[in-house]
Amino acid sequence: MLKFSKAEKVVLIGGIIVILLIVALGFAKKTLIDNKKEPFKVPESAETTTTSKKEEPKESDIKGIKLKKSTFVVGLNKKLSEKVSTYVEASDDIMKEIEIDFSHVDMTKAGEYTAKLTYKNDSIDIPIVVKDTTAPVITVANAQVVFTLEPTSTLEELITFVNATAEDDVDGVIASDQITGWPKELSDKNETVTYTLKVKDSSGNEGKKDITVQYIVPTTENTTPSEE
Repeated sequence: MLKFSKAEKVVLIGGIIVILLIVALGFAKKTLIDNKKEPFKVPESAETTTTSKKEEPKESDIKGIKLKKSTFVVGLNKKLSEKVSTYVEASDDIMKEIEIDFSHVDMTKAGEYTAKLTYKNDSIDIPIVVKDTTAPVITVANAQVVFTLEPTSTLEELITFVNATAEDDVDGVIASDQITGWPKELSDKNETVTYTLKVKDSSGNEGKKDITVQYIVPTTENTTPSEE
Protein backbone atom coordinates (compact mmCIF):
# COMPACT_ATOMS: atom_id res chain seq x y z
CA MET A 1 0.00 0.00 0.00
CA LEU A 2 1.34 3.37 -1.05
CA LYS A 3 2.02 5.84 1.64
CA PHE A 4 2.37 9.56 1.04
CA SER A 5 3.96 12.09 3.21
CA LYS A 6 1.96 15.09 4.34
CA ALA A 7 3.63 17.33 1.76
CA GLU A 8 2.94 14.84 -1.03
CA LYS A 9 -0.73 14.65 -0.06
CA VAL A 10 -1.03 18.44 -0.27
CA VAL A 11 0.52 18.46 -3.75
CA LEU A 12 -1.71 15.60 -4.91
CA ILE A 13 -4.91 17.26 -3.66
CA GLY A 14 -3.89 20.58 -5.22
CA GLY A 15 -3.32 18.89 -8.57
CA ILE A 16 -6.75 17.26 -8.48
CA ILE A 17 -8.38 20.63 -7.70
CA VAL A 18 -6.57 22.29 -10.64
CA ILE A 19 -7.71 19.53 -13.01
CA LEU A 20 -11.32 19.91 -11.85
CA LEU A 21 -11.17 23.69 -12.35
CA ILE A 22 -9.82 23.29 -15.90
CA VAL A 23 -12.59 20.82 -16.77
CA ALA A 24 -15.26 23.11 -15.27
CA LEU A 25 -13.99 26.18 -17.15
CA GLY A 26 -13.92 24.25 -20.43
CA PHE A 27 -17.51 23.10 -19.98
CA ALA A 28 -18.68 26.62 -19.10
CA LYS A 29 -16.99 28.08 -22.19
CA LYS A 30 -18.64 25.49 -24.45
CA THR A 31 -22.06 26.23 -22.93
CA LEU A 32 -21.68 29.97 -23.57
CA ILE A 33 -20.74 29.36 -27.20
CA ASP A 34 -23.66 26.98 -27.77
CA ASN A 35 -26.13 29.41 -26.22
CA LYS A 36 -24.91 32.45 -28.09
CA LYS A 37 -27.97 34.31 -29.44
CA GLU A 38 -28.51 35.92 -32.79
CA PRO A 39 -28.69 39.76 -32.85
CA PHE A 40 -32.17 41.01 -31.94
CA LYS A 41 -34.41 41.65 -34.93
CA VAL A 42 -37.61 43.65 -34.90
CA PRO A 43 -40.52 41.34 -35.78
CA GLU A 44 -42.00 42.14 -39.15
CA SER A 45 -45.37 42.92 -37.59
CA ALA A 46 -43.75 45.44 -35.23
CA GLU A 47 -41.90 47.42 -37.88
CA THR A 48 -42.80 51.10 -38.02
CA THR A 49 -45.36 51.90 -40.67
CA THR A 50 -45.23 55.16 -42.56
CA THR A 51 -48.25 57.44 -42.48
CA SER A 52 -49.61 58.98 -45.63
CA LYS A 53 -48.29 62.46 -46.23
CA LYS A 54 -48.90 65.18 -48.75
CA GLU A 55 -47.66 63.96 -52.09
CA GLU A 56 -44.23 65.36 -52.89
CA PRO A 57 -43.10 66.23 -56.43
CA LYS A 58 -41.21 63.32 -57.98
CA GLU A 59 -38.74 63.00 -60.78
CA SER A 60 -40.17 62.22 -64.19
CA ASP A 61 -38.48 60.36 -67.02
CA ILE A 62 -37.19 63.71 -68.25
CA LYS A 63 -34.24 65.06 -66.30
CA GLY A 64 -34.96 68.37 -64.58
CA ILE A 65 -38.76 67.96 -64.64
CA LYS A 66 -40.79 66.86 -61.62
CA LEU A 67 -44.49 66.00 -61.70
CA LYS A 68 -46.28 67.69 -58.78
CA LYS A 69 -48.67 64.74 -58.39
CA SER A 70 -48.89 61.17 -59.61
CA THR A 71 -52.51 61.83 -60.68
CA PHE A 72 -54.39 65.11 -61.11
CA VAL A 73 -58.09 65.17 -60.16
CA VAL A 74 -60.30 67.86 -61.70
CA GLY A 75 -63.99 68.57 -61.32
CA LEU A 76 -66.45 67.51 -63.97
CA ASN A 77 -67.46 70.40 -66.25
CA LYS A 78 -64.88 72.63 -64.57
CA LYS A 79 -62.24 74.66 -66.39
CA LEU A 80 -59.04 72.68 -66.86
CA SER A 81 -55.88 74.62 -66.07
CA GLU A 82 -53.49 74.64 -68.98
CA LYS A 83 -50.66 76.29 -67.07
CA VAL A 84 -47.49 74.21 -67.12
CA SER A 85 -46.72 75.25 -63.53
CA THR A 86 -49.92 73.51 -62.39
CA TYR A 87 -48.47 70.13 -63.26
CA VAL A 88 -44.67 70.27 -63.06
CA GLU A 89 -41.70 71.80 -61.30
CA ALA A 90 -38.74 72.84 -63.43
CA SER A 91 -36.38 75.72 -64.04
CA ASP A 92 -37.69 78.80 -65.83
CA ASP A 93 -35.70 77.95 -68.96
CA ILE A 94 -37.17 74.44 -69.14
CA MET A 95 -40.71 75.66 -68.37
CA LYS A 96 -40.61 77.95 -71.40
CA GLU A 97 -40.00 75.00 -73.72
CA ILE A 98 -42.58 72.62 -72.24
CA GLU A 99 -45.80 71.97 -74.14
CA ILE A 100 -48.78 69.98 -72.84
CA ASP A 101 -51.43 68.45 -75.11
CA PHE A 102 -54.86 68.25 -73.41
CA SER A 103 -56.78 67.28 -76.55
CA HIS A 104 -57.66 63.82 -75.20
CA VAL A 105 -59.12 65.12 -71.91
CA ASP A 106 -62.93 65.45 -71.98
CA MET A 107 -64.09 67.70 -69.14
CA THR A 108 -67.75 66.93 -69.86
CA LYS A 109 -67.43 63.22 -69.12
CA ALA A 110 -66.14 61.55 -65.96
CA GLY A 111 -63.23 59.21 -66.54
CA GLU A 112 -59.48 58.70 -66.60
CA TYR A 113 -57.50 60.57 -69.23
CA THR A 114 -53.91 61.27 -70.24
CA ALA A 115 -52.37 64.59 -71.20
CA LYS A 116 -49.00 64.50 -72.95
CA LEU A 117 -46.12 66.72 -71.87
CA THR A 118 -43.40 67.35 -74.43
CA TYR A 119 -39.98 68.86 -73.84
CA LYS A 120 -37.68 68.99 -76.87
CA ASN A 121 -37.57 65.39 -78.15
CA ASP A 122 -38.86 63.77 -74.95
CA SER A 123 -42.40 63.30 -73.67
CA ILE A 124 -44.19 61.96 -70.59
CA ASP A 125 -47.81 61.19 -69.75
CA ILE A 126 -49.76 63.19 -67.16
CA PRO A 127 -52.64 61.14 -65.65
CA ILE A 128 -55.81 63.21 -65.24
CA VAL A 129 -59.02 62.01 -63.57
CA VAL A 130 -62.22 63.90 -64.30
CA LYS A 131 -64.86 63.32 -61.62
CA ASP A 132 -67.98 64.87 -60.18
CA THR A 133 -66.88 66.92 -57.17
CA THR A 134 -69.91 69.22 -56.88
CA ALA A 135 -72.43 68.58 -54.11
CA PRO A 136 -76.17 68.63 -54.86
CA VAL A 137 -78.15 71.67 -53.73
CA ILE A 138 -81.10 71.48 -51.35
CA THR A 139 -83.75 74.17 -51.75
CA VAL A 140 -86.56 74.78 -49.26
CA ALA A 141 -89.71 76.86 -49.49
CA ASN A 142 -89.52 77.73 -45.79
CA ALA A 143 -86.22 77.67 -43.90
CA GLN A 144 -87.63 79.50 -40.86
CA VAL A 145 -90.76 77.76 -39.62
CA VAL A 146 -93.14 78.66 -36.81
CA PHE A 147 -95.01 75.45 -36.10
CA THR A 148 -97.99 75.44 -33.76
CA LEU A 149 -98.42 72.07 -32.12
CA GLU A 150 -101.99 70.84 -32.31
CA PRO A 151 -103.28 67.44 -31.14
CA THR A 152 -103.53 66.41 -34.80
CA SER A 153 -100.10 67.78 -35.90
CA THR A 154 -97.87 65.30 -37.74
CA LEU A 155 -94.28 65.15 -38.93
CA GLU A 156 -95.52 64.85 -42.52
CA GLU A 157 -97.24 68.21 -42.07
CA LEU A 158 -93.92 69.82 -41.14
CA ILE A 159 -92.08 68.17 -44.06
CA THR A 160 -94.75 69.35 -46.48
CA PHE A 161 -94.61 72.91 -45.16
CA VAL A 162 -90.80 73.09 -45.48
CA ASN A 163 -91.07 71.63 -49.01
CA ALA A 164 -87.43 70.60 -49.51
CA THR A 165 -86.18 69.63 -52.98
CA ALA A 166 -82.72 68.60 -54.19
CA GLU A 167 -80.97 68.92 -57.54
CA ASP A 168 -77.53 67.90 -58.78
CA ASP A 169 -75.66 69.24 -61.80
CA VAL A 170 -75.02 65.68 -63.01
CA ASP A 171 -77.86 63.56 -61.61
CA GLY A 172 -80.52 66.22 -62.06
CA VAL A 173 -83.49 66.24 -59.68
CA ILE A 174 -83.03 63.93 -56.69
CA ALA A 175 -86.12 62.32 -55.17
CA SER A 176 -87.27 64.08 -52.01
CA ASP A 177 -87.32 60.80 -50.08
CA GLN A 178 -83.51 60.74 -50.43
CA ILE A 179 -83.27 63.85 -48.24
CA THR A 180 -82.38 62.93 -44.66
CA GLY A 181 -82.03 64.87 -41.41
CA TRP A 182 -85.68 65.20 -40.50
CA PRO A 183 -86.58 64.62 -36.84
CA LYS A 184 -88.00 61.24 -35.89
CA GLU A 185 -90.92 62.99 -34.23
CA LEU A 186 -92.20 66.47 -33.48
CA SER A 187 -91.22 68.26 -30.31
CA ASP A 188 -93.84 68.47 -27.57
CA LYS A 189 -92.72 71.73 -25.95
CA ASN A 190 -91.99 75.37 -26.67
CA GLU A 191 -88.52 75.42 -28.20
CA THR A 192 -86.57 76.34 -31.32
CA VAL A 193 -84.67 73.53 -33.03
CA THR A 194 -82.29 73.56 -36.01
CA TYR A 195 -82.29 70.54 -38.30
CA THR A 196 -79.62 69.86 -40.94
CA LEU A 197 -81.07 68.29 -44.06
CA LYS A 198 -78.66 66.19 -46.14
CA VAL A 199 -78.63 64.51 -49.53
CA LYS A 200 -75.98 62.70 -51.61
CA ASP A 201 -75.56 62.36 -55.35
CA SER A 202 -74.44 59.22 -57.18
CA SER A 203 -70.78 60.24 -56.78
CA GLY A 204 -71.07 60.51 -53.01
CA ASN A 205 -70.99 64.31 -52.83
CA GLU A 206 -73.15 65.54 -49.96
CA GLY A 207 -75.25 68.69 -49.89
CA LYS A 208 -76.60 70.23 -46.68
CA LYS A 209 -79.26 72.76 -45.72
CA ASP A 210 -80.20 74.03 -42.25
CA ILE A 211 -83.80 74.75 -41.32
CA THR A 212 -85.05 76.22 -38.05
CA VAL A 213 -88.36 75.22 -36.50
CA GLN A 214 -89.92 77.17 -33.67
CA TYR A 215 -92.38 74.92 -31.88
CA ILE A 216 -95.27 76.60 -30.09
CA VAL A 217 -97.59 74.85 -27.67
CA PRO A 218 -100.89 76.76 -27.60
CA THR A 219 -102.13 77.82 -24.18
CA THR A 220 -105.39 76.27 -22.94
CA GLU A 221 -107.95 78.84 -21.84
CA ASN A 222 -110.19 78.10 -18.88
CA THR A 223 -113.74 77.98 -20.28
CA THR A 224 -115.44 76.92 -17.02
CA PRO A 225 -118.16 79.49 -16.06
CA SER A 226 -117.39 81.40 -12.90
CA GLU A 227 -119.73 80.93 -9.93
CA GLU A 228 -121.73 83.93 -8.79
